Amino acid sequence: MSILASVGVWAASLFSSEKAGDVALKIVERVSGTDWTPQQQAQFMIDYQKATAHQSVMRRVVVCSIVFGMAFFGFGYYVASVAAQFYVFFASSGDTVAQVAMSQNLAEIRVKPLLSLQNDLYVYMKDILNEPFTYAVLFYLGIGVAGKIKK
Repeated sequence: MSILASVGVWAASLFSSEKAGDVALKIVERVSGTDWTPQQQAQFMIDYQKATAHQSVMRRVVVCSIVFGMAFFGFGYYVASVAAQFYVFFASSGDTVAQVAMSQNLAEIRVKPLLSLQNDLYVYMKDILNEPFTYAVLFYLGIGVAGKIKK
């Protein structure tokens, strides 16, 4: 299997079942130069329609966007939190307790914009992304359970 075919199968597996992934492999092989007879082409189109009849690409794009947003903002929240804690830890110095307390207070004042960013990311994730994320996950879990009940 060529590298192009491998990448095609991987990309197709993000948005489809294994059967549709096999169909996507056939598409990539077709594009990469495999010649088919008209009967094979017609059979391929029929197989592709059967394999993807139950799928909605738009639903999967929306869910991937929500998950990417949650991961992106979650990572930003984590980085802001770690950076703020490291800055306060390393910026605090002095020989006496009073000097350490004063330098720690100054460090906490300097790191306020970073903590504000951290809070903004948390509020965005909590108020904007949490509800659609929950609905998307429940929908896909519900589809999975319903599919298993049908079988």
